[in-house]
Amino acid sequence: MIKINKTKVLLASILVAFVLLFSILSVIISGYATTTWIDYSPIAVQNEDKLKFTKITEATDGVRPAFIIQKEGVIYTNPREHFDISKDGTKIAYMGWKNNKGNIFVKDLISGKTKQITFCEDVVDVSFSPDGNWIVFSNKQNDNWNICVTSAEGDSDIFQITTSDLTEFWPAFSPDGTKILFVQEVYLDVVEVYSSYFREYKIPGYSYILWTYDLEKYTFKQYNTVGNWPSFTPDGKKVVITKQNQETGCSELWLMDLAKDVGFLILSSSIITFGESSVSPNGKKIAFVGIVKEKTSAKNTPTNFGYLHC
Repeated sequence: MIKINKTKVLLASILVAFVLLFSILSVIISGYATTTWIDYSPIAVQNEDKLKFTKITEATDGVRPAFIIQKEGVIYTNPREHFDISKDGTKIAYMGWKNNKGNIFVKDLISGKTKQITFCEDVVDVSFSPDGNWIVFSNKQNDNWNICVTSAEGDSDIFQITTSDLTEFWPAFSPDGTKILFVQEVYLDVVEVYSSYFREYKIPGYSYILWTYDLEKYTFKQYNTVGNWPSFTPDGKKVVITKQNQETGCSELWLMDLAKDVGFLILSSSIITFGESSVSPNGKKIAFVGIVKEKTSAKNTPTNFGYLHC
């Protein structure tokens, strides 16, 4: 007769179960670990590719750095309007981060003094009015982002422009100061589905709707042309926007006629994503960022590189 040691069998069963559970958890954790925040620190340089830089702010100014993440070997940045310079060149408004809150700070480039002008939970996308007296931005309240305006001197209340449950970003004053252009982010149906061991993940898509708010008539206007990262031309009649090409997956630069509500393709590529454009004061040049998708020889993993063009 074979004698079975029940205690040993029980211990062996527990050990096997523990090993299986550890293996499953390791796979799940590795799946979640594909998205990580990059350990980086902002630095100041005097020169880069023959371009001379002048340091404006100090560490005590609390300038908010760029949002950078790494997912599956690809580096992504979350583009925001981190700062804006007044038209007369005497002030710079920027996104600051102090006491675990994001707010707007204005630095006088003549006196060197810095003043905090908002005291909110979180704000992004700052933009001066043409006369430099007002700043428009996106303000987070109860996990919702709306467009707001406040005095550049910080001596007025915050006036909320939008009140929808949707997210509104990238506001900008028109060159004549009579309108505010902004982008409304709208969720689309699921565009991608993938599964893990225990659950199915659904990734929604987005549509970026362009709106203007008339500061004299207090009226909104929605455009049929979609796009994001808008930048006005000096005459205020057109804006440069970014639109994604569904076939290539890369973003393109378009020029939109506001009066006619139509867009014209400016720049496109099957391997480069274009965005974060800015039109020069004379309207003759556009500065933008191009993200080139390449593959490494080791793991055939795509990596992004950014370039500034004019």
